[in-house]
Amino acid sequence: MRRMLYVTLAVIMLGSYSLSRPGYAQDPAKDNLRNEATAFLSKFMDAANRADTKTMINMFSAKPEVSLIADGYIYQGRDAIQSHTERLFGQRDRYMVQLETMSIANVNGLVLATGPYTARLRYGNHEIAFQGAVTFLMEKEGRRHWKITHLHRSTAVVQAQRY
Repeated sequence: MRRMLYVTLAVIMLGSYSLSRPGYAQDPAKDNLRNEATAFLSKFMDAANRADTKTMINMFSAKPEVSLIADGYIYQGRDAIQSHTERLFGQRDRYMVQLETMSIANVNGLVLATGPYTARLRYGNHEIAFQGAVTFLMEKEGRRHWKITHLHRSTAVVQAQRY
């Protein structure tokens, strides 16, 4: 009888302990997931720097809820994202964007990649350098293909230069 009481108390204490611990919605990505996400983002940035908007758009999900938020504007759906992307990256050698070290996490099977970026915009005789932060949420479609379901970019610092 006493033994049963101790076992019951132990189970209650363990249950209370597990309820008091916060649940985590994201876990650090394992190496293979981190490598896949990094390779995908590298291809995306390469396409952006080559002004290959077709490749960029194909890397977004075709689902209607796909979204991109950029400097206070919301682009919902692939058509709106395509228009924004073509306006921004449609001219070769106009932008040069580089992702810095990204934090990559597994969020219930989705990839959450966050980190800083730097960019350079050429406009006539002027060059504007800026820094910001970016968040990508990606999901796997099929067995091999990652797609961006949400992208959020903000600009923090802008410096204009004349060359």
